[in-house]
Amino acid sequence: MRRPGGRIHSCWFGDVVGELGAQWISGGTSANPIFTLAAMEGLLKSPLPARPDMDSQFLALTSDGRAIDSNTAHTGYTLFSQMKNDAFSLFSIDTDKGHGTLKNFLGQRIKDAVASVEDSKRYDIVRVLAGLTNTIKT
Repeated sequence: MRRPGGRIHSCWFGDVVGELGAQWISGGTSANPIFTLAAMEGLLKSPLPARPDMDSQFLALTSDGRAIDSNTAHTGYTLFSQMKNDAFSLFSIDTDKGHGTLKNFLGQRIKDAVASVEDSKRYDIVRVLAGLTNTIKT
């Protein structure tokens, strides 16, 4: 094995080591030193506009590569979008966080949503919802 893997690839540029990594920067704010450096070097591009038809082309795959049928995936996407909107409303109003953490809030909402889904779709809906929770960023 030539390297252990991961996002970062160390390469020699003359007598200097350069790190080639991901094609995006998580947490694009001035508080992030990588974002700030990229901005100073003129490396940032304008964000791509959102495609209005994006949710109709949502594709969800399981960890073993199986595609979840599009209706089930879309149902999961719709449920998660509503949960995310509800969380945003709650967490932007109640800044004392008397309602608990975002993780616990979403966990409970996912349990509630899954209970209302028919048994044959439940396994895949849980996979879609769990995957979408990984898209939430601070």
